[in-house]
Amino acid sequence: MAVSNGPNTFCQYGRAPYLLFKQLIDDPELRFQASEWIYWRALRLRKGEQWPWASPLQRLTWKDDTAEHIAEEFVELEKTLLRPGVLGEDRPPLGALDDTDESPRGVLRAR
Repeated sequence: MAVSNGPNTFCQYGRAPYLLFKQLIDDPELRFQASEWIYWRALRLRKGEQWPWASPLQRLTWKDDTAEHIAEEFVELEKTLLRPGVLGEDRPPLGALDDTDESPRGVLRAR
């Protein structure tokens, strides 16, 4: 969880889950930093849109960082986490092949 700033760029281009708040600030002095216009002009994002490469667990909230908004977004994140396949549970668990001779660990144990 973070507000829109430089360090959160690591989240946006990584694989970690995130909720980013406060993309827009209603202040004429910040119109070139945090306005709908600059998001479209510089990043080609409209209010409510997400990065095309973002996973379901990576969200730009487009909301202020109030306690109410944070709670709402965590509820939505929880719903997303509970959907089948989101966490990769459709993949075999790590180490599932350890007991077979085909896995590197099985080969090492057999020697």
